[in-house]
Amino acid sequence: MNTRRSWWLIFFILSGSILLKLWMTEAHEFLARIKPHDDSLFLHLASSITDGHWLGDFNNRTLIKGPGYPLFIAVAHWLGVPLLMAQQILYALACIAAFLALLPLSRSRLAAVLVFLLLLFNPASFNDPVVSSAFRESFYLSLGLLLMASLIGLGAGDGRLTPRNLAWALLLGLTAAWLWITREESIWVMPGVAFVAAWYLPPWPWHRRSRWFSRLVLSLIPVFMVLFTVETIRSTNESHYNVRHVVDIKSPEFVSALGGLMNIHHDTFARTQVVSADALARAMAVSPSLAELAPGFVANRYPASFFIWTLRSAARQAGYYDEPENGRASLDLYGRIGDEISMACESGGLSCLDRAPSLRPPWLPQHWSYVPEALWQVTRDAVGFGGFNVYSMRYPSGADDAYISFSAGITGERPERRTNRWQKKLSETYLRSRELREYLMKRFVNIYQYLVPLLVLLALLIHGRRLYGSLRSRRYDPAAVAALLPLGSVLTLIAMLTYVLVTIWPVTRPLHTVYPLC
Repeated sequence: MNTRRSWWLIFFILSGSILLKLWMTEAHEFLARIKPHDDSLFLHLASSITDGHWLGDFNNRTLIKGPGYPLFIAVAHWLGVPLLMAQQILYALACIAAFLALLPLSRSRLAAVLVFLLLLFNPASFNDPVVSSAFRESFYLSLGLLLMASLIGLGAGDGRLTPRNLAWALLLGLTAAWLWITREESIWVMPGVAFVAAWYLPPWPWHRRSRWFSRLVLSLIPVFMVLFTVETIRSTNESHYNVRHVVDIKSPEFVSALGGLMNIHHDTFARTQVVSADALARAMAVSPSLAELAPGFVANRYPASFFIWTLRSAARQAGYYDEPENGRASLDLYGRIGDEISMACESGGLSCLDRAPSLRPPWLPQHWSYVPEALWQVTRDAVGFGGFNVYSMRYPSGADDAYISFSAGITGERPERRTNRWQKKLSETYLRSRELREYLMKRFVNIYQYLVPLLVLLALLIHGRRLYGSLRSRRYDPAAVAALLPLGSVLTLIAMLTYVLVTIWPVTRPLHTVYPLC
């Protein structure tokens, strides 16, 4: 087959499979859920953006999560694209980017096409209700894949200032910047970024065709884009709320307060209790600022692992979020709490751990016994594709009409079709069509549950052998080196989630970023 015909065949395969995926995932109706810490928060922030009021009035929830996902919802709203369709289109574009990045490294175009298809029909991209509600995991899934694709595309290039390499650098900058302002734990991407820098910048023998200066320019483009984006968000928050942070939970004041509370020794060990009732009582005895919030701790009882919400809700109840355009009152409060706890720890008024205040829960000797089980669980879930749901009405919406109407206005979806009362109005033709689409998605889930663990094991063996051969022969193998990028990021994220699972709560949602990388 000549080159032109093969490219036309590839075009039809890629476009046809994308259309099939979009048709199949149309079975999922939008789920309107009243979740003040997730779905409702993102939709209200996005609504404020579309109205031209940035993130709305300042309160205890405004800057606790990054604005990346609300900005995406707002962009989809401005473009007139329903939110679920926009998320599926973005994921399809991420798969195309991965195909283009891997094409120069693969030995055949067929192999690159098969990888594209494997990524496109990844069950994590139609796991209900994660991807059918206003939940940033679906958006983050695409960002993670785009980041890996752009890292590989830029790193595998010849390093010259060509349009192709500039396009990869710009895509990397855009993706990295948006990812950085979307989730608070995006530090997991740094091993991949550091590895690309070590692979790309030094004058290795395989860089003979390019100069060091051109590679430096291409590397600095995404760095400046990230810095510019972060600085823009900080400046915008400062002008609206007098708070110069992307998220104020990372401010020194809040870190000192929450980190100081977590550093207090507990009388008894509780695996996922970051601040015990006894530790909180002892902290109030030495911190007058914290004692002010006592009524709020009684009124706002979240699960033990969600103490961060309890603390901020208590501060709001005490009146520290009453100024809708000024966040300094709350940050000053947290700063005083942190200082008072720190002085009590230094003077011996409190028995504290010997570590600096941090948002990271303290690691205690008792936690080690939980590591093997937690590590196995996270690893198994990462490669096993278990627990996915494809049936839309397994989780019907219980929201009231006012919230359903609000969700429809900002997302462009029809969330009322997710309610039990609306199901009685749907035609038999529609229901049969949805049943067929759900059946196809379920078959994909079954295939991936058996196929992916074998492919992961096979990939590790093949790439390990190629990497060993490359090192032994001292010959550069770009495919073997490129495979280390997603592998390093996956292992880092698995380690982070294991830490969280052992110390805080059984989180699984961030694993959605891992699935396409496996």
